[in-house]
Amino acid sequence: MRQPTVQTRPRGAARRTAPVARAPMIAGLLALALAVAGAGAATFAATRGAVHNATTSASSARGAINAAATNAAATPRLDVAPGAFGPNRFLLTISGATGPALTAAHVTLTFDMLDMPMGTPSLAAYPVGGGRYQAMGRLTMPGHWRVTATATGAGLPPGGVRASLRLDAPMQASRAVPRPLPVVGPTARLANAVRVSAAAVRWTGLPYRAVVTFLGDGNVYIPGRATMLRVGALNHSVARALDGTMWVTDYNGGRVAVVDPARGRIVASIPTGVYPVHIAFSADGRKAYVSDYVSNDIAVIDVHQRRKLATISLQDNPTGPPGLHPHGLALSPDGRQLWAPVSMGGGIDIVDTRTDGIIATVFTAANGGAPHAVTFAPDGRTAYLTDAGRPAIPATAASAGAPATPASPAVPSQLVVIDTSTRTIRARITIGTGSAMVATSPDGRRVYVTGQGGNVLTVVDARTLQIIARVPVGGAPHGLTFTPDGRLLYIASNNGYAVSVVDTRTLRVVSTVPLPDQADELALWR
Repeated sequence: MRQPTVQTRPRGAARRTAPVARAPMIAGLLALALAVAGAGAATFAATRGAVHNATTSASSARGAINAAATNAAATPRLDVAPGAFGPNRFLLTISGATGPALTAAHVTLTFDMLDMPMGTPSLAAYPVGGGRYQAMGRLTMPGHWRVTATATGAGLPPGGVRASLRLDAPMQASRAVPRPLPVVGPTARLANAVRVSAAAVRWTGLPYRAVVTFLGDGNVYIPGRATMLRVGALNHSVARALDGTMWVTDYNGGRVAVVDPARGRIVASIPTGVYPVHIAFSADGRKAYVSDYVSNDIAVIDVHQRRKLATISLQDNPTGPPGLHPHGLALSPDGRQLWAPVSMGGGIDIVDTRTDGIIATVFTAANGGAPHAVTFAPDGRTAYLTDAGRPAIPATAASAGAPATPASPAVPSQLVVIDTSTRTIRARITIGTGSAMVATSPDGRRVYVTGQGGNVLTVVDARTLQIIARVPVGGAPHGLTFTPDGRLLYIASNNGYAVSVVDTRTLRVVSTVPLPDQADELALWR
């Protein structure tokens, strides 16, 4: 097996930039794309069990996106409004539907984020009458999405019918989200019994509660408080500092909000780069490292003074290609190195924390995947990287000024096992559930992986590197964290609107805590 190339340079001073690094060309193009209020949508025509490209597209001038697919028995049409980042209504209309297809079809929406592979989360749609099926959900970040609605069941062709669209979701919607239509039929109770209020959340029988961030909005749940704390338009992760404060990445606001959970308020705001996503604290609690997804850098923060000390530019990488879109970073157990997966850089950039300089790049994504998050074994000898993979890329026909391109198959998500001393890949384990966070047990015997494209927690034996369990934990699990003794693992479930608690001895869910919204990341709190 060919090992990844590693390039190094002598240790030296970091390349320090201004507090907000100069935007690279790709970030500038992304910002330009997000500023466009329009959104393109593909329209598809389908025969029984197959989907073919059509030529028309829908305009978002009225703030809604649509795609239609034709079938000999029925014509499904998918409408998304307002077709922007944040909450949306997804409405599938099956024209020509009769009998059971009017209210009893099984309709599922799937979502592919094309700028940042996240697996393929799914969402059920429920009947609202007249052959229409509705789902209320969120596009969790601005950018390019592919949304597909599939309907199967009695009264429809054997292969079902499908409508799919590709859209460019702007940051700001041009219109309000349409009012939800009332769900009809026997699924109405299921469709509406999803959330609880913040005041109604119960952690009964558990040794810890959790502070939780939510997918696609700016709220933070704090145990014991009747209402949620508004931090920004879009938060991502939360991490607990040694002093007990909770640090929340305000993705849209370009800052870290320091929250005092006892008082339920923000006590400090620390500017970072553009779109901060994850935080790693040094073992002594003095420094925090924040990955900035769009400005392609890492903010180094003095925790006690709550100010930024330096910016480590990953796009100015002396050991490899520019590191673009850093995500779930981690510090080595000895604190000497910071490993930063770069979703569009092919692997992991390694930073010397004494100089804040990049000292090596480990290339892991030779098959075209997307490095997502990394963690270490307790002894520091092994690193575990989740690679989100990527969706299939269809072939394109030649056009003016552009050659034809062949189709490329999907790359499944993986767990990449790396020897930290040689920085070589020991193994690749197919996970297959999309983008994922990863954690090792305190004793180092097991590795736990979540994935937003499925509903299971994948458990890997660290000695044999074999999958030993798939634990159902709710739709699209994401953030996870252990209790200090390692006996319980808390997991935030996007589509489950809950935190699932797994007993690591039995690998069974021992508690499910319903929450007000789509749980994304969490940090334990008494």
